[in-house]
Amino acid sequence: MCVSALIRWALFDFYGIVVLENKGRGNPEGAKKMEKKTEKITKIDRLMYQIAKKNVTGISKNEDRKDLKQMWSDDWDFFDIAVWELESALKEAYELGRASVKEGKQNA
Repeated sequence: MCVSALIRWALFDFYGIVVLENKGRGNPEGAKKMEKKTEKITKIDRLMYQIAKKNVTGISKNEDRKDLKQMWSDDWDFFDIAVWELESALKEAYELGRASVKEGKQNA
């Protein structure tokens, strides 16, 4: 898997950032036409935002942001993140998922 595919996966799965799709493959005119995928904000989206806000300084500083959806602005969509922030956010998300599986087995 190439690096750009890994980055796109991480942006979408972890941060909920939507990657644009090029609808004009092989067509120079259509290459500029991009389509945004939209999704409703789900419980998972809210949990991911809470985890990111708690662990990632760039998100916690921005009080106006309410979710991790794409805002179409470099200032809102891109920021520096320390590896330890990423690590703590990923660990918290993992533990949350692990706990929900255990809880589901107990309720079954």
